[in-house]
Amino acid sequence: RGVMLTCIMAAVVVKGSLTPVVAILGDRYGRRPLCLIGCAASALWMFPLVALLATGEPLLMFLGFLGAMLAFISMFAVIAAYLPELYEPRVRCTGAAVGYNLGGVVGGALTPIVATALAEQGGRVPWGVGAYMTGLALLSLGCFALLPDTRPVPAVAAEPATG
Repeated sequence: RGVMLTCIMAAVVVKGSLTPVVAILGDRYGRRPLCLIGCAASALWMFPLVALLATGEPLLMFLGFLGAMLAFISMFAVIAAYLPELYEPRVRCTGAAVGYNLGGVVGGALTPIVATALAEQGGRVPWGVGAYMTGLALLSLGCFALLPDTRPVPAVAAEPATG
């Protein structure tokens, strides 16, 4: 338990240090593309993550969590800016707050319960947890794919007046 917590905390430190960098990328390339990349990376990484955690080797466990954190940061670094942009100004704060917090409660409450039940049935390597997490990542990918891109269109430089 202590080793796993140390591995998670080390990966979170890397995630935290990269947050500003990814946020800048979100400003440059758009928030939706980074969310799509993060969901796709998460879907691809969940089975390797489960396999790396099952080794019990601290370095491999850290690498598993690090890969997951890198996928997650591409979503979490930009979601605070992206969600409000999806709503018109009159309901922007309410829409973003309700969407973010409702998603956090549902995802934050159900995921550990389901993952724990799947891990208890999964044997030495709980592949069911990987399948569940991959399914959630693919569901998120589909949802982000349906949302609009909110990246502002660059203003066209005005031509100098001739006279």
